[in-house]
Amino acid sequence: MTDLDRRTHQTIERFRRDLGHYTPLTQQGVMLHVLEEVAQHHGQLEITRDVLLAG
Repeated sequence: MTDLDRRTHQTIERFRRDLGHYTPLTQQGVMLHVLEEVAQHHGQLEITRDVLLAG
């Protein structure tokens, strides 16, 4: 296992521990889901912007 693999695995496990108490049927769970979706779409828009500006 490379150092990057090990660090990635540790980060994912820490993320799961930190967010493990959020369940999808609570207000916190819903807000977390909304935040995840907004972050994902923001990233997609940034990539689209970069492609359009580079072209």
